Amino acid sequence: MPYLRSQDDDVVALPHEIADITDAERLRRTIEDIKPRQIINLAAYTNVNRAEREFTLAHRVNAEGARNVAEIARQLNARLIHVSTNFVFAGDKGSPYVESDLPSPVNVYGKSKLAGEQAVYAAYPSSLILRVGWLFGPGGQNFVATILDRGLAYRVALQQQVALQPIRIVVDQRGVPTSTLDVAQAIGQLVSSDITGVLHLVPRGEAVDRFSLVTEIFEMAGMQVAIEPSFSSEFKSDAPRPKAAILGSERDSEPRIPILRNWREALRDYVDSEMQRRP
Repeated sequence: MPYLRSQDDDVVALPHEIADITDAERLRRTIEDIKPRQIINLAAYTNVNRAEREFTLAHRVNAEGARNVAEIARQLNARLIHVSTNFVFAGDKGSPYVESDLPSPVNVYGKSKLAGEQAVYAAYPSSLILRVGWLFGPGGQNFVATILDRGLAYRVALQQQVALQPIRIVVDQRGVPTSTLDVAQAIGQLVSSDITGVLHLVPRGEAVDRFSLVTEIFEMAGMQVAIEPSFSSEFKSDAPRPKAAILGSERDSEPRIPILRNWREALRDYVDSEMQRRP
């Protein structure tokens, strides 16, 4: 079982092989053996397109699994932080969504995550539910990493004098890019607090569309890549995407609510780090 040492506490990271949240009894035995003071549920089914076909599995993980974790946390009187998504919103409000806005997801993934929020609240009302969106960061695939990979491939093709078409990027999807490192730091502050309910973790900085974001990514990476604006309707996708499920917060003035840095600062740090490790 992997252990990570934090400054003040032992942090036990439980991979899927050890803690399948859909296996309630095995999960209970595992967590009871650890006797944690806080539980952070990061487990989720996140393949948005595949969820449209695997809706039963998506619901089993994102809703039933979330309920299992909440029930165990309540039984152990452990603080629970459950991570959710901006995809619980339809994206048609015209302004940022705050915590009191009524969710209305447009795809199976969003519906399963909303069901998970509801299950957590019903099982353990003193939980903290964090909503985040447009995540990027080390240790996994994400939109920014994909764009950097495409840019590097584009640069190699140019060097080989291969004829290339511009990379098409949608202009009708907007959000606020969010660093997973900054989210992790915020969670580190929240575990010792008594903050409950729903909280949107949103970096400073205005929302941006995908096309403008890609432009900034290539500029930060020093890449000369031809990109072309397009619309979501031009791409085939199993799952509809919310066009502007932009998160805002009405709780950011409350005491002890973490303030995330501007997303452009976080993005530059990430792009610099990724370019250093890529050939």
